[in-house]
Amino acid sequence: MMNRLMTKRRGLTACAVLLCGMSVVRAAPMPQAPAGPKVVHKAPTRAERLAELEAQLSKAEGAHAASLRESAESLRLQGLKGGTRLLLQSADAALSKRDFQAAERYLTTALALQDDQPILRRQRGALRLAAGDFDGAVEDLLVCTTNDAADTQAWSLLIDAELQRHQPELAWNALQSLKMHDPSAPGLDKVEDTVKHQRDGQED
Repeated sequence: MMNRLMTKRRGLTACAVLLCGMSVVRAAPMPQAPAGPKVVHKAPTRAERLAELEAQLSKAEGAHAASLRESAESLRLQGLKGGTRLLLQSADAALSKRDFQAAERYLTTALALQDDQPILRRQRGALRLAAGDFDGAVEDLLVCTTNDAADTQAWSLLIDAELQRHQPELAWNALQSLKMHDPSAPGLDKVEDTVKHQRDGQED
């Protein structure tokens, strides 16, 4: 349920610099152009790095896709402050005891602290889904996917929640979004078969 993801440190590969010798030519010295303004390259923001990972994931397969999913999740978690992380840990502990009400209280408090982090909506949506509050789960997951359209875990949970509500058409729509953002998502074929089965069973 609650993912405990640690930020994965990657080693930096050293780049070899090739120095080329230049021949000396006898010529009149050329006038030097005045030095221009120094260009400062800004490091990409967390949101920009996440968008890049999500773009790669939409085309990736196999082990590479799994690595991209993990990296994207780590970036989402990086947006959480220390107090919010503690509340998530408390919610996880409550959930391990199947105390859904206490877990939801912790997550709701976390949302009050950082309501700009879609991952918190996803986490509470997952909790509500586990507790059988399917309408509440859908409400949270829709907010999450509206603000983080490439959160593939949220789309997977939304598919499940809509199936639990016997809304196969809505589950089908969520499935299409999942396939667009993560075409090699684990168990995708089985999920698609489940959605089709419920949808076909409701046809007149």
